[in-house]
Amino acid sequence: MNQSKARTEGKRRDQWEERLAIFDRQNGICACCGRPLALDDFEIAHRIMNGKWCIEKYGREVIDHPLNKAATHRGRCNSGMLITYNPVKVESLVRQIKAQIELDSLDKRS
Repeated sequence: MNQSKARTEGKRRDQWEERLAIFDRQNGICACCGRPLALDDFEIAHRIMNGKWCIEKYGREVIDHPLNKAATHRGRCNSGMLITYNPVKVESLVRQIKAQIELDSLDKRS
């Protein structure tokens, strides 16, 4: 297997593991409507959108952080998780994510 294909497969596996971790964190319940999710049919919604200006403003580590993501049903539930245009909610989530990043970096040092 060439390195490029191995990297792609590794990235896919990491993404699937992250999706499962988010699904498990929510006990298989949609973060928007509170109904059960099907393991083979759910989406991961970014709470702060994954757009260029958000990445420039908050940084890739905040936008891609698991706390900025939620497992939802497709469509309306996914869209319902978006908080990008609510500055109070965004700043609260950004503070929470940055605190978690700091804790994670302290754990790695130990």
